[in-house]
Amino acid sequence: MEKNNLKKVLEKSYEILRPFSDKYIIDFKRFLFSLDLISSRAEVKNKKILDIGSGIGIMAIAVKNLG
Repeated sequence: MEKNNLKKVLEKSYEILRPFSDKYIIDFKRFLFSLDLISSRAEVKNKKILDIGSGIGIMAIAVKNLG
């Protein structure tokens, strides 16, 4: 998936969880890198993903919105 689309999905996750997500903005680049890695792997398509230590769930929402 294009990095720009991943960025939009991640931004939407932050928006959904606002105001709680404001303090996690420092992790945006790390989350974006992780989403890029997950979405680029064919073997994770249509698989379940366990997000351990998910904090407030930013990545969980982003991954769900990616399908």
